[in-house]
Amino acid sequence: MSGVVFAEGSVEADWHWREIEKMESGPREKARTVEEARIKTEQHLRKHLELLNVFLRKFPKDERSIRAELRAAQIRASLGTLTGNLSLLREAEEMARAVELREVLDEGVRSEAAFTRASIVFLRARSEGGAAISEAIGVAQNFHVRFGGDRRAARLLVEAAEVCRGDLRLRRSLLEAAEKSARDEATRARAKDELRQLGWLGKEVSLRFPLASGGEWDLKDWRGKIVLLVFFSVDSPQSLIWLKRFGSEVGVLQKMGVGVFFVQLGGKKTGTEGLLRSMGLVQPVVYVQEGWESPEVRKLGINAVPTVWLLDEWGRLRSFDARENTVGLVREMKQGGGKRFEGMGL
Repeated sequence: MSGVVFAEGSVEADWHWREIEKMESGPREKARTVEEARIKTEQHLRKHLELLNVFLRKFPKDERSIRAELRAAQIRASLGTLTGNLSLLREAEEMARAVELREVLDEGVRSEAAFTRASIVFLRARSEGGAAISEAIGVAQNFHVRFGGDRRAARLLVEAAEVCRGDLRLRRSLLEAAEKSARDEATRARAKDELRQLGWLGKEVSLRFPLASGGEWDLKDWRGKIVLLVFFSVDSPQSLIWLKRFGSEVGVLQKMGVGVFFVQLGGKKTGTEGLLRSMGLVQPVVYVQEGWESPEVRKLGINAVPTVWLLDEWGRLRSFDARENTVGLVREMKQGGGKRFEGMGL
């Protein structure tokens, strides 16, 4: 930047802003491994944040400065989530709150600031759990009351339902409110899918898929064993990052007698098993060529990856969000003797 000469401050600000906008497309170089993807993502986020901070220092009165502040808060929160630094999340939340509380703001900017803060609260809730989850649900409900005409209000209710694991009635209530108030088809469909998954809890599931290596996989063949189904996509960085972390739990689950299966939704069929083996995952891969559009997948309400389903010995769904504390959920199921559903959806 030091070699560029500008005639006017506004021209310089425009140039800086274009550099910031270029960062929105993410890292340019494609990563070859999950760890390389994490490193490149962190480097990209830090550079993006640096550009935003420079813009705010040089052009504090520019009309885009509030957008820059909110975007900097979002980037800081993403960095905190990626690196496990909760202090960054809290700092980001306070940055958004400071903008939201300013007196001279039109309603559109205030709702933008409130949404940014709500999004960050949800990131923190997923990291901290406990009281932070209750706080996130309250923030979503508050946004819905204050800015009900904002299309994002229903989206936040769906997010609230996803973190609301212990209270099924509240979860259903949030999803029904989101479906009713949704102003876009994508949010309405997402709410319907979540309600569809809720409807499967406690019910016997029948599934048949082709195996990537040939032959067919039938869930009925696994009656009498606890089964974990991991729906993922090789094109999803979130899937790959989660799968790498999950590798340390698979051995424990197998010793507990759990059948673990990976359900690949679309993407290239070849090479997936090798990719999973590189993460320490040697379980069979069920391949669904139609991906999200498969009738079998649609009837389940799967709308995001990774999604992890936990089924009991009778093939009944016990949890559709078993990504976290998977071993603990299985232990709880075993201790309940197949009769209790508390803490796992029912």
